[in-house]
Amino acid sequence: MKKVMKSLLCAGLALTMFGCGMAVSQNNKVEEKVEDVQKEADFKSFAGNYQDEVSQRASMTISEEGKIQVTWASSATETTVWEMNVQKDGDKLVYSDCKKSTNDQVEYENGKGYFEIKDGKLNWSGAQEENCQTCQFVKM
Repeated sequence: MKKVMKSLLCAGLALTMFGCGMAVSQNNKVEEKVEDVQKEADFKSFAGNYQDEVSQRASMTISEEGKIQVTWASSATETTVWEMNVQKDGDKLVYSDCKKSTNDQVEYENGKGYFEIKDGKLNWSGAQEENCQTCQFVKM
């Protein structure tokens, strides 16, 4: 009888531990989902198309997931594209994975920089290249 009771107690303890493990696992999944929703919410207000009001030659698209693509038309035959994933950090959209291509030829990858959110505009203040630092993107 004692062996049966011990077996039942051990089985109950094992089921309780397994159930707690499942709850922790499910709780972690819920927390990950909440983080995903918060990240998406951070970029929903930024998502859309932008135009550089300074040069009027650069355009930018921001997705709800925080992916940015900037296109600069240097001429009818030359187009430069920067692609990056940003993270919101206070009043900045920061990136460290920028890929720059001109006419589909990769010039560099893993470029670092940021866009500063100021007066309803996205200023490319932290651009790796000096001529891009004057870009001020306004939402279209």
